[in-house]
Amino acid sequence: MPVLPFRPPHVLTALLAMALLVSGAVQGWAGGRAKAGAPGAYFVEFRALGNTISGHTMVLTGYRTRSGVVRYTSRNGFFAHGGPFVLLGGIAAPGKVGFRKGMDENRAIKVRFRAPVTSAAYRRVRAHIARQRRNPGAFSLLFRNCNDFAAAVAGTAGLRVPDSRLRSAASFVRALRRMNSRKRRAR
Repeated sequence: MPVLPFRPPHVLTALLAMALLVSGAVQGWAGGRAKAGAPGAYFVEFRALGNTISGHTMVLTGYRTRSGVVRYTSRNGFFAHGGPFVLLGGIAAPGKVGFRKGMDENRAIKVRFRAPVTSAAYRRVRAHIARQRRNPGAFSLLFRNCNDFAAAVAGTAGLRVPDSRLRSAASFVRALRRMNSRKRRAR
């Protein structure tokens, strides 16, 4: 190999970068995002939080980079936001879809279920959550709660959803996980 009389640093840097790219040593370049459609790249995660009897169900969306790093793109729950009022014999309040500071950090995660989804399902889920954020409707502990929100997101992602949503957050997420396990889906 001939020796050059000088090697400017930018040329060496460019050659090294090209060699790393060709060899595949640099993974997840282009913003660290997983390639759309890569198996397991996108996911929807359901979490049951809290130490109360009912708990709270959260929905998180995200992707895994090529190097295996998990990146969350949103975390949302459906909760009461404002004073109660009577609706069809049940107590209801204005609802809100979003994330309250301390909602996730201060509560223990009781149950977690992460479901891989296609890039198309991921986009549908993100659009569904955006619509719910704009127009959340009323929250009712008995008739329209955080489990109902999570069930709608799961259905949008193409997952099987438990019929009964009037249960604790932990029970709901366990049922969702059981219904959508790989063994069960194969049947």
